[in-house]
Amino acid sequence: MAGVRNFWSGWTKTTSASLRAANTAAITAAVRRYPIAAITHPGLQIDINTTELGRVCKEYGTSLEINSSYGSELDQYIREALPTGVSFLLSSDAHLPERVGDFCQAYQLVERLKIPLERIVNLDK
Repeated sequence: MAGVRNFWSGWTKTTSASLRAANTAAITAAVRRYPIAAITHPGLQIDINTTELGRVCKEYGTSLEINSSYGSELDQYIREALPTGVSFLLSSDAHLPERVGDFCQAYQLVERLKIPLERIVNLDK
């Protein structure tokens, strides 16, 4: 049922507290149970509690993706995740061959939100 509600909320741009809680519980349970390197598109496809997800990911060594296909849409989720101490993974999220390795928007977001470079797991410092 949550899948249908997530699909519908994507179309209507509305969500409920119970759906948000169910989404957060499902993703954090997966992080706790399986060795997951990174959560991709956190907060973009389904509504989640990013602060809670960040706390759990920090505890289990799972990174949150910052992908270059989204600009300021990621700002709020990054602002909520930053205080948790979670690490981030930069991705080009390429859907076309010419976009592979295009991290421009991701780098801009890192600079704009002042994400500490030591928190980005795939960046040479």
